[in-house]
Amino acid sequence: MDIDDSQRVKIAIVKDGEADVPLKSRVAYDQLKPVKTSSLHRTEPTASTEETIPHNPQPSTESSGSTEETTNTDSAEPPCKRTKLDTPHDVEDVLFQGTTHATTRKGGEIMPVAEATKQTSEFPYMKNSLIRGQELTDVHMDHCCAMLKEQFPEVDGLQRMSVFESIGGQRIGTPVGKFIQILLVGSHWVMVSNIDCTADQVRVYDSIYRRTPKPYRNKFVAQIAWLCHVSEAFFELQWPDLQTQKGNKDCGLFAIANAVALCCGQKPEECAWDQPKMRKHLTNCIESDNLTMFPLLQTGTRRHKAIINTERVEVFCTCRQPNDRNLPMAECETCKEWYHKKCEAMPWPIRKGTTFVCRRCQK
Repeated sequence: MDIDDSQRVKIAIVKDGEADVPLKSRVAYDQLKPVKTSSLHRTEPTASTEETIPHNPQPSTESSGSTEETTNTDSAEPPCKRTKLDTPHDVEDVLFQGTTHATTRKGGEIMPVAEATKQTSEFPYMKNSLIRGQELTDVHMDHCCAMLKEQFPEVDGLQRMSVFESIGGQRIGTPVGKFIQILLVGSHWVMVSNIDCTADQVRVYDSIYRRTPKPYRNKFVAQIAWLCHVSEAFFELQWPDLQTQKGNKDCGLFAIANAVALCCGQKPEECAWDQPKMRKHLTNCIESDNLTMFPLLQTGTRRHKAIINTERVEVFCTCRQPNDRNLPMAECETCKEWYHKKCEAMPWPIRKGTTFVCRRCQK
């Protein structure tokens, strides 16, 4: 298995009677799991049990931590069922060599930033894909983020792309102070930052969308919540009025160009990029190992609105994450804050007629 310096691997599509087809994108190898979709996998799990989990966080203060009786009524929403499957340990599709355990983030714990690293060995691939007009991949983003970190050490964030692969986003570090981060939303690159923002604000520099598409919204918002880890009950997302890209293959170029502008003290919403020259410019920057301002149109600046869209995101628990209906939660009887079962390690299943008191209130 091909593992690079950023702890990522290349995987291949295996087809019966055909050679392996390697994928271009790399993934974090500690996130790989066997997928039961081919003849190579076991068709049936070894065992199955069910448990009932109530929806949340609408009033259902039923939980257990202390044994004080209450008279709470049940929620009007029907419970959802979650099935637990025994994990087969004898699947041999993926052979790991020199692997490490996945990093688990506990509630309230601040994870260190996993800085991007340069992908010097991938330079021929990066150059060829830029010349051919192909979409930028995580290889380009990792390399450019590492370059920006070297040139602007005072800017935090700029983490490697692999930490954002996991659905839960539990390996994402929380930057200290002002940060810049490039994220992948579906197949579209955007840049987010809290530069020129208050403590509870983050700006989304997006060259196409005005709102995050619904299929990717939960993961995207959760990733930003890990980056911010605000102490308040909410944070605010802001979408500045950016230049709209032409076509659908240059979002990565715009994300990098906007990041460079912020690092150089410029406002991306004021920049009028010369899109046809952006690929050649990035190629030259990678060759010279120096990221500079991308070429602008003759006007240089553009008329724009300040903020074209805002969204307020409410967060809960010690992990300061937004509500996820797939994760069971309970309300503390004392502070009235909602907590995840996985963060508070509360007894399960929740018993009717008992109350829950969080660890902070128990002290």
